This record gives sequence, structure tokens and C-alpha cells, in this order.
Amino acid sequence: GIGRDSVRHYLDGISFLHLTLGFPRPNLTHDLIKKVVSQLRPSSAKPRLPVLPSMLRKIKNGLCNEDSLSRFEKRAIWAIVSLGFHGFLRLGEVLSAQAKSFNPEFTLCWEDVKISRDSIGIFLKSSKTDRVGRGTWIQIPATSSDICPFRAMHQFSLMAVKNTQRPVFVLDNGNYITKPVVNKALKKYLQPVIAQVYGTVSCHSLRAGAATTAELLGWSENEIMG
Repeated sequence: GIGRDSVRHYLDGISFLHLTLGFPRPNLTHDLIKKVVSQLRPSSAKPRLPVLPSMLRKIKNGLCNEDSLSRFEKRAIWAIVSLGFHGFLRLGEVLSAQAKSFNPEFTLCWEDVKISRDSIGIFLKSSKTDRVGRGTWIQIPATSSDICPFRAMHQFSLMAVKNTQRPVFVLDNGNYITKPVVNKALKKYLQPVIAQVYGTVSCHSLRAGAATTAELLGWSENEIMG
């Protein structure tokens, strides 16, 4: 049957969409709603929230005001976030799994990146949808918005040492940027949003947010899945 977590996730989703779209929080405290939820099976699991464009701007602002990161590290993390969202990326297919070592068969290196006048080309060497293991190029176009992935990657590349066979995303100390590093940033800069909604965010929230945004813009299921 339907558990308490499913109903809570649905109600939280309603609240979340209202808040991110700038509307006041809806009143979901009606006695009937509370009675129904209280009689369902409990769950401690938190739903994963999608990162929407308004939340991307909060991340960008948070990075700009961050004192513990260098300018280079801020640009690196922002490039990952913006590319992850606009490219519908699984960050595990781009970032190194380890901070001090990397697998060249999986990790995005500079030889796998092409920056043209109006788009970013990324070669995914291993993907869940790549059945034959040949890899695939994807194009992430520039946008006219303040969260443009082309601008984010271009600005980062101007500061980076582009060793063709080394990972693209690194920290000042030479460690490679991993998913936990990005997860930590997402949670930190979106804490004011998360605090208002029963949920959490992770790297996958970028891909989920891109799909949600595309659906709201009228994309078909085939366009989103492609």
C-alpha cells in the first residue's frame, strides 16, 4: 500500500514547487490531511529534491561569497554544477572517483573537452546508455542566462592548466574533485531552501532538476531521455 513517506514526499513536492516558483507555502495542515498521514507507515527517508534554475543561482551566489575556496576552485565547482545541469550529466561519468588517483577510462580529461565559439563538447568515455563502450560526444550549447554553462566552463578554462591526459576538475592542492566535494557544496549553499522542505540534495539532483525544468518547458519525454 501507499506509505507515509510517499504521501509526505508528494506534499513536500507541492510545497517545494510553490517556494521555488516564488509563491507562498501552501497550507497543508488541514485536519483531514494530518489524520491521513498519521495513520500511514512511518519512514525516515528524505526525498531527493531536484535542483532548479532558481537554486542554481543560489549555488552561484554562495560560491561567489565563499571565503574558504580560491577563485580557481570556485570556478571549477561552478563549471561542474552548470555543466551537470545543462548537460543532464551523471557526475560519476565525469568526475574522478578518488581524490588522489583517477581512472583514465572513466574520468573526464582535457583531451575530452572541446570549447567552440558557442558550445562545449564533452566526450563521455563511459555511460550507462553506452551499450558498446565506444563513448559518445555531447554538445552543451551556450545560453543567454546568468547560469550559462559555456560561460562557466570558459571562465574556468582560462585559469586551468590544460594537460590533455589529466582530469579537468582539480583543487588547488592537486586533489581531483569528486562527487562528495560537489555534494557538500550543494548542501551548504542550498541549506536555506532545504530547511523549508523535507528533503535533501545530491549530485543527481542536478540531472533530476534539468529533467524537471525541461518538462515544465514542454519538452517531450523522448527529448528529455535523449
